[in-house]
Amino acid sequence: MKQEFRLGERVSTVRFLEQGERPEETIRREYPHSLIIWVADENTSRYFPAGEPYCLVLPAGEAFKTMETILRIVDFALQVGAGRDSLFVALGGGVVCDMTAFAASVYMRGAGVVLLPSTLLAMVDATLGGKSGVDYRGYKNIIGTFYPASLIIIEPTYLASLPQREIMGGVAEVVKHAMLSGDGALERIERLLPDIKAGNRDAFSSIIAESLTVKGAVIEQDPLERGIRAHLNLGHTFAHALESATGFSGWSHGEAVAWGLSRALHAGELLGETDSGYRRFIDELLDRFGYRRYAEADTSAILEAVGSDKKKRGGEVRFVLQRKAGDTFTRALPREIVEEAISGGCLNA
Repeated sequence: MKQEFRLGERVSTVRFLEQGERPEETIRREYPHSLIIWVADENTSRYFPAGEPYCLVLPAGEAFKTMETILRIVDFALQVGAGRDSLFVALGGGVVCDMTAFAASVYMRGAGVVLLPSTLLAMVDATLGGKSGVDYRGYKNIIGTFYPASLIIIEPTYLASLPQREIMGGVAEVVKHAMLSGDGALERIERLLPDIKAGNRDAFSSIIAESLTVKGAVIEQDPLERGIRAHLNLGHTFAHALESATGFSGWSHGEAVAWGLSRALHAGELLGETDSGYRRFIDELLDRFGYRRYAEADTSAILEAVGSDKKKRGGEVRFVLQRKAGDTFTRALPREIVEEAISGGCLNA
C-alpha cells in the first residue's frame, strides 16, 4: 500500500511494507546512488540492516533530544564524507525521527531524509508533516524546521515487540485524529481496540493509514502551520505543558496527549463551546482505553509552561478546542479558564 502527500514543493510518499519485505531494499531501490547514514538509538539499533557501513547509535530518551545530539549526527556525517546528495535514515521513535530530520535539514543546507518509524506514535504523528526539532531549556521542540521526508516506510512488524504502554501511547494520537475527522472514526477505533491490543498487523495498518489520511488532508492545505494545520495540536498545548512541568518523566508523550485532550475539552466546556455530552464521551473513551486523566503535578508549574508554548501568536497562546467531533476551532483563553481546566486534571490542585 502506498500514500502520497504534497507538502508545499515537496512530496512525501508513505510505503507500507508487506510481510517479509525488507526496508533497506526499498530504500536502495529508491536511492541507488546515495551514501546512506542510518541513525537509531540504543533501543532500535538492533534493527540496523546487516552490512550497512554507516550506522550511528544515539542515547535513548527525550533527555538527549538536544542540539548536542544534532551536532553529533553532523560530526558523524562529516567523518564518513557525506555530501548534500547523501541520505539520512531515521530508524526509531519520534525522538530519533525528529532529530535525524532536523540534522538532515541543516546539513549542507539540506540533505535527503527517509523516516523508518519503530513505534505507533511515530508512525501516526512524528513522521508525516515535516516537523523536526529539539528541546531546549526545558521547552519541547522549541528549535526546529519544516523538512518533509521524501519517503516514510511503515513496517508494522516492529510494533509486535513493543510493550502495551508504548502501543497505547500511539493510540492517543490515533484518537486525536479520529476526533478531528468525525465521520465515525472514533467508533471504528473502539471496534479495533481488541485487535490492536492483540498485535494484529492488519488492525495496525488500518488505523495508521486512516490517521495519516486525516493528518495528510490537513497538512496539504497548510504545510507551514499558518492556519488549519494548528488543529493537529488538539490537546498538545496542555500535553506539552504537562511534559515540561514533570521534567519529561513519568508521562510518555502519548499519555500526555490523552490527558491534554481531556483538558482541552474541559476548557471548551468551561468556555461554553464544547458539547458536554461529547466531552463525557471522550473522557469515558479515554478511561476505557486505560489512560490517566489525572496527574500528580503542580498546577502552577503546568500553567507557567503553557505560557511558554512555542505556538504563541501576538503574545497569546491560542488553544485548539472542539465543539464536537469534526468541529474544531482555535481560541485564546482567559487565564482563569486555563487554570481551572488544568486543576481539573490534577490530583493535588
